[in-house]
Amino acid sequence: TDSGSFTVETNASDHETLTVYLDGEGVTPEVRVCITDCEGDEEGADCAAASQICNEEVAPEDLEMPFGEVDMETSLRRKVTIENLGDRPLQVTPHFGTGAFNQFQLDLNENDLPGELPVGEQAEIYVEYDPGMGGEHECSLQIDTNDVNERNIKIVLTGRALAPRVCPQPLFLDFG
Repeated sequence: TDSGSFTVETNASDHETLTVYLDGEGVTPEVRVCITDCEGDEEGADCAAASQICNEEVAPEDLEMPFGEVDMETSLRRKVTIENLGDRPLQVTPHFGTGAFNQFQLDLNENDLPGELPVGEQAEIYVEYDPGMGGEHECSLQIDTNDVNERNIKIVLTGRALAPRVCPQPLFLDFG
C-alpha cells in the first residue's frame, strides 16, 4: 500500500491551487510455474540434464511440455512446480483444458490443490502421459490463480502414441 499527493497551481481564478491525493496498492507477480525444458520422461536422459523454464521467462503461448513418441504400453511423467512468490496466500486450481485430456492424468502429489498455497511455499504436481489410443495428442494444463497479473497460466501438453499396426505380406494377391 502506498499513498501520496501532488499540487497543481493554475492561473484559473476559481481554482488557483488543486491538490490531488493518491492512494493505492501495488501488485507484484505472485505465481511462478516451472517445468523442465525437455522432451520425454522426467527421469529420462534428456530431462535429467535439462534446465527449468518458468512462466515469467517466456511468452504465455511458449510454455510447452512435449512428451514425444511413446509406446502404448508405456507412460511418461513430468513435474510441474508452482511457487507463491508474493506476500499473500495464493489460490491455485490446476485442471486440464480442451483437447485430448483423457490421454493425460494429473497427480496432485498429496498437495492441497485446488486450494491455498501459503506465502513462500511451492507445490510439485505431476502430469502423466498414458495414452489409451494411438495417434497425436494435445491438450493444455491450466493453472488458475488469484494472482492479479497472471490469473491463468497454460502449459501445452503434446505426445504421440505409437499403436501396433497390421502389415499384410504380400500387399497384393493376384488370383489370375
